[in-house]
Amino acid sequence: MPILLTREMFDAMPTLPLISSLREYRAEWLRYDLTSGLAIAAVGLPSAIAYPALAGLPPEVGIYASIMSVLGYALLGSSRQLIVGPDAGTVTVLAAVLVSFGLSSTAENVMASAAIAAIVGLLCFLASFLRLGFIADLLSRPILTGFMTGISLSILVGQIGRLTGVKIESDGLFGPLAEIVSKMDLIHWPSLGLGIGLFVLLRLLGAWRPSIPGPLVAVALAIALSYAFDFKALGIRVVGEVPSQLPWPTIPLLPRGVPIDDLLLGAVAVLIMSFGAGIVTARSFGAKNRYPVDANRELLRFGAANLASGLCGGFAVTASDSRTAINDLMGGKTQLAAVFSAAALALTVLFLTDALAILPTPALGAVLASAAIGLIDLRTLKDLWHISRIEFCFALISMAGALGLGVLKGVMVAVVATLFYLVMQGMRPRDALLGRIPGRDGFYKLHRYAQSKASPRTGDLSSPGKPAVLQCRLRQEPD
Repeated sequence: MPILLTREMFDAMPTLPLISSLREYRAEWLRYDLTSGLAIAAVGLPSAIAYPALAGLPPEVGIYASIMSVLGYALLGSSRQLIVGPDAGTVTVLAAVLVSFGLSSTAENVMASAAIAAIVGLLCFLASFLRLGFIADLLSRPILTGFMTGISLSILVGQIGRLTGVKIESDGLFGPLAEIVSKMDLIHWPSLGLGIGLFVLLRLLGAWRPSIPGPLVAVALAIALSYAFDFKALGIRVVGEVPSQLPWPTIPLLPRGVPIDDLLLGAVAVLIMSFGAGIVTARSFGAKNRYPVDANRELLRFGAANLASGLCGGFAVTASDSRTAINDLMGGKTQLAAVFSAAALALTVLFLTDALAILPTPALGAVLASAAIGLIDLRTLKDLWHISRIEFCFALISMAGALGLGVLKGVMVAVVATLFYLVMQGMRPRDALLGRIPGRDGFYKLHRYAQSKASPRTGDLSSPGKPAVLQCRLRQEPD
């Protein structure tokens, strides 16, 4: 017997968040979403091309990840403004995982990165089902700040080869610096001049005209100069051929010679880093625009983004600060802005690959170096020094772990440091005396607010006749 669905029954069926938002879509929102989508694509394209180089992957992998991940998140994401994409910290952890595998070819690294992204997506689904959103707290803000500072310094040093044209074989923070000093005679000075010039341009635009997408300007200028002066003929390395086709969803194959337990451990390391950084971004924009962020639901959405990226030949992604900020600035109304950005990047792959092929490698080095400096949060480190010396010390421990032990082991150092700090906090809770401020609701710390006063209405139980104060045991540093 056939079953007929009425309009009421259809409307009552559960739908994806993106479909639900389209039901209430207003025509006047379209121009905001369209302009936001184009701006997101313009800001995201340079990082999509540059970040894969951190892990030794071809540029198209970053573009595929930028296209498919935003579509995966848009289908399930309820945040109208959060945009996912490649992230320097996440890609750096991925690079360390790939190095530990010891794969011999770029094709094997591409295969492994796609498999890790898909596994990260599945682990996010599992963690969301098990209500494990608290793992976001395993990388607290001080720990994450220190860890990202260490990663940023590693990224900066890693650009020496791209900027100078010299093959650098040393690892760590000081090894590459010593090696480039010993190879001064091999430096390709036109490459270095181009890279430094673009780097200065990026920093000046960021300081004087932050509304202008500096990376896009630098990449466009580099391509124009490469076309005009034939940089490849001058000995300046270029990106080379980029496939002008879109990926077709396939189940990633596991790379040969890599044990499944190593693959799972690598995916867990990438997951901790990507979700730890992503949830901080999500909560920051949620607080700015006054809406709550559920860590367990974000796990589900990040899972969809990473699974979509992995199935289409990309790599692991997380929330993108720059793309989300530009979406917020341009007034994007719904996740349709993310869909428009994916469409713009897809058109770039289909029709602009010849221009990307002549992009000089020093330009990528300049973009990555500038992005690395942007990740160093000196203001937060300064605030930690004044507010909590112990949290500042843990930030330094996390930074030293990333620099001294490598990025992969640095993740574990950061997690262990956070757990140790939480144990210390639980064993030694602090006391604070709270009073009232006339004309304001709530209680305030007497030692922090000079205008707060103890309530005179009731006496102190320990000392009759004295004004009463409220004594609380706190788990956080006094504000």
